[in-house]
Amino acid sequence: MNPYSRYEDALLAKLRIHEWYSSYEGDGYLRGFFEHLNSQHVPEERLDVSGLVYMQKQMIKLADPIYVSSDITEIVDHARWSFETEALLPGDPFTSNGFAIFPKPIMLDDAPTREDLPGRFREGVPVRAVGWMAMHSEDLSVGCYWISFYVHVDDDFPEERGMEGEKLAFFRRHAPLSLVHQWQWTWGKNPTEMGTTTPSAGETQEQADLRARQQSSFVQTFWRIGQQKVPTAQRVPRGIWKDAKRKGLDDRDVKIMLLRRSRDYEHNEDTGRTMKVRSITNGHWRNQWYSSIQEHRQIWIFPYVRGPEDAPFINPDRMIEFKR
Repeated sequence: MNPYSRYEDALLAKLRIHEWYSSYEGDGYLRGFFEHLNSQHVPEERLDVSGLVYMQKQMIKLADPIYVSSDITEIVDHARWSFETEALLPGDPFTSNGFAIFPKPIMLDDAPTREDLPGRFREGVPVRAVGWMAMHSEDLSVGCYWISFYVHVDDDFPEERGMEGEKLAFFRRHAPLSLVHQWQWTWGKNPTEMGTTTPSAGETQEQADLRARQQSSFVQTFWRIGQQKVPTAQRVPRGIWKDAKRKGLDDRDVKIMLLRRSRDYEHNEDTGRTMKVRSITNGHWRNQWYSSIQEHRQIWIFPYVRGPEDAPFINPDRMIEFKR
């Protein structure tokens, strides 16, 4: 059963994480998580654990809850593989602080599994939610986004990752969504220019760098499609937002990302030749010039039907569903 099939589940998931972080056990979990991450870096690259815990708690508290529909999730999952990473701009996300939940996991490569690290994912990291928070100087001259990935406890063989018995039952009850990765992306930086990623044992430098770029491509693809399909706000049931307010969250709405409707074009080729059939043009990236920043940025061209309305339709090799 999908635990996140309704738009209000985005706020409920955010509230549950907020409650977990506010507990003694949740605070200790976060500290242990960041201490473990620090242990994988040389001393001069380690960050203050208390600061990382504070940022994670603030990220959840301040984030706009966002529910991503199944059709948008499918598009993001498909489009991310062909996206060429770009330098991060301050306005890339469609909201400066967000927490987006997906109805199905987006799979990202994990470091190689090892017997001494049973917490790693065998089939890849099944990202169920992504959170982000803007941090910048007062004059906005420098800044970054802190980005977090979250996984659901039942999305990938929990028993094989050391989650079983009372421990598994505890996390299902108190923290079904948990933090799996947190990283910083500085404004103006392209992932290809951010240096190398520290490889894990059994992993080459090239594999580690590809893993990092895969994460960046996923985030930028999601933000770019979110910019093109502006999420609409929907008020959650009164009982939910009242409960959230009692527990310290001032959220009443969830932003919903929907595909809405397909685009139908009558297209004449520039050569002057008139199309005599109708066909579906598959989704693809296109470079769009932005005079405001004097550079090209990729935009996603959603699948559409082209050709005269009275022309015969050519069936594509695969079926594409257009929801209205």
